[in-house]
Parts: sequence; C-alpha cells; structure tokens
Amino acid sequence: MGLFDRLFGEKNEPVARNLEHPRDLQEKDIITFSFTPWDEFSHQRFVVQAVNNYNDPNNYSYLRRVCVLEGEENPLPLYLAVTKERGIDQIEIFQAITADITETLFNMEQLIAILEGEEDAGFLECYQHQDNLLDKWTAPSYSQEIAAKYLTLEGEPLNYYRLLSDDSQYILEINVFEQGKTDVYLGVRIPLNKIEELWPA
Repeated sequence: MGLFDRLFGEKNEPVARNLEHPRDLQEKDIITFSFTPWDEFSHQRFVVQAVNNYNDPNNYSYLRRVCVLEGEENPLPLYLAVTKERGIDQIEIFQAITADITETLFNMEQLIAILEGEEDAGFLECYQHQDNLLDKWTAPSYSQEIAAKYLTLEGEPLNYYRLLSDDSQYILEINVFEQGKTDVYLGVRIPLNKIEELWPA
C-alpha cells in the first residue's frame, strides 16, 4: 500500500450494476426488443427517460412503476410496466392516445358510464377497422378490472381505471386527475422473452 493509500484510504472501484429484469429498469438504461407484431417497438432499442411511480396513499405497499421509453425510430414515447399473469411475469407496453382518437375508437356512451360509475357499467365496445393503424393495439371489447382507484402519480392525485380484453392481452388504462385532465393509454401484453437485451446506464 502506498503512502497516499495509507493516508486517505483505498479508493473503491465502482461496482457495475447488474440488470437482468425489466422491473429493475432505471433512468438512462437501454432496452431492446426482438420481433413483435407491433411496428412501434419491434426490433427497436429504447432509452428509459423516466420512471414514474403510482402509489396508493391508503396502502403503502402498493407501487406501480411505469418506465417512459424513448426510441430512435419512434418519435412518440412508449410506456412499460411489469405485471403478473397466473404467477408469470409479463410486460405491458402502452402508448397514449388523444381525446379525438378515443372518441373514434370507443363507444363513448359506455365509456362515460364507466367513468361516472354508473350501475351495470363495465363493458366497453371498441370499433376496429383493418385500415386503422391502432388495430393491432385494440380488442373488440373490454371489461372493467379496476374502477376509480384513488392513486397518486409522482404525488399528483388521480382516479385510475383499467379495462382488459377477454383474453387479457389488451389493456385500456385511464387516469382522471383532480383538475379534470384525462390521459388514455392503449396497452398490449407481451412475454418477457420479447426483450432481446437490457443494458444498465
């Protein structure tokens, strides 16, 4: 040991972070997908721009992490969450849609009934068209899984709605914030093996 090491102590080399599962993604990490039917992320590489946390003020053990992905080819961000289906980890990939697209895709009378909590509401019809670029992101119909769950997104309160297709492979998520702003997301569920590579920042 040299003089300076004795005086100031040995310098510890930074330990390389191991990244083997998408649940551990952090900002600036890289994720690459293999082939999928969805052109928006098939054979593409993304950088994690942010990790957003949904929390339940009434249940401190609840945490839903959503990674914001920015791609080299896709100008619009995608969103990634990890979920379990029958005990098996799967990935959910979302894209945000506008109010105009929402009104075009869905039966708005049924959707409004769901958001207003009307009795017997919970079924939502989707108008699919073969020439619609979002056809691969939608199912013919959805059923409500979560209704008006009170959460916070990075501290901002909202009511969270989640609907699933009959086969649970397509998801519709809606965030209604206290001031009235509403975000709508179309999602698809894919297996973990569709991830080709994970690289820590």
